Amino acid sequence: MSNNNQQYDTKCLDHPNKDIELICSTCPNNTPVCINCISDIHNGHSFKKLKDINLRNQIQQEYNQTISKLNNYLENNKIILDESNNHFKQIKENNDNNFNKASKIFKELKDIINAKENDIKRLLTTKFEENKDLNNIITTTIENNNNAIKYNNDVNNNINNNDINCNNDVNNNDINNINYIDNGFIKLLKHNHQCNNLLSKINNNNLPKYKDTQLIIQENNLDSIKDLINCYLKVVDDPLVKEDLKPKCYLVEKKLKTLKYIKYQLISDSIPATVIHLFLLDGFNQPLNFIPPTVKRLNLHNIKYQLIPGSIPNHLNILSFDNGFSQRFIKGIIPDSLTSINMGDVVYPLEPDSISNPDQII
Repeated sequence: MSNNNQQYDTKCLDHPNKDIELICSTCPNNTPVCINCISDIHNGHSFKKLKDINLRNQIQQEYNQTISKLNNYLENNKIILDESNNHFKQIKENNDNNFNKASKIFKELKDIINAKENDIKRLLTTKFEENKDLNNIITTTIENNNNAIKYNNDVNNNINNNDINCNNDVNNNDINNINYIDNGFIKLLKHNHQCNNLLSKINNNNLPKYKDTQLIIQENNLDSIKDLINCYLKVVDDPLVKEDLKPKCYLVEKKLKTLKYIKYQLISDSIPATVIHLFLLDGFNQPLNFIPPTVKRLNLHNIKYQLIPGSIPNHLNILSFDNGFSQRFIKGIIPDSLTSINMGDVVYPLEPDSISNPDQII
């Protein structure tokens, strides 16, 4: 077995059945060649003999250096692989934390929505039960009134059928005779009194009124809520450990917030206290006095709101203009309190007198 390996080790790399005869000095890395190579792929090249002592020493020295470099690569690759595995372990741990954080945050959001849903449904149920009670009162009242009217109608029919009606032709002498007033008239008198009393009690205008309930859906606010939810969480690429390794994806609670087409009036409470970096994107069209003191960095894109001196809060540290910002920089627009001003893609350059604080970094 050993002899076969040694015999194979002396064979040409391209022609395994041919012995190595020369060294091609034209090709890189001192390529060993056989007799077939000379007339084939190495045709016209320069060659050196295997017995050249200087060349042999050179190749031996080169071989030792090459083996040393390869061994260094092995050691270095082990270090890189260990760093990579440790980094990936951190990525996995961070990913698990992000999933747990996302689950917790969205559970809180769902709990808020579920609580609001339960409140609305509870209020709707309460309103319906109140109207249900009113319906019972109205139904019971009308049924009682109808029963009383039917009873009086039955009494009236009984009087008409069984009693003698008063004779309108009775002369005065008969009227003065109390004995002539028959029982039929007395019953009529009594029933007439009872009917009038019943009539005075029946007044449908006094029936209770229903409380009509409507569920108002503010479509504009719904869009704003969706925008706020979209801006609340964001997955971004950012290095976790070494800068020379690939960045991880991680989930952050928003320290950065973007605002664009907002359909409701912003106030300072509209921006969470955790936000320190605010983007106002193309088309934003509201005064900037809603920006709370917790925001230290502001990026202005091509907003519609026309800036005037004093528009930009003076509690900012860094102010950036970018994405086609198309307003002129007149004096007083940029606060003197800023420490740094970043100029990106803007339509108009800074005016000579637009910056009055020479210590500001531009």
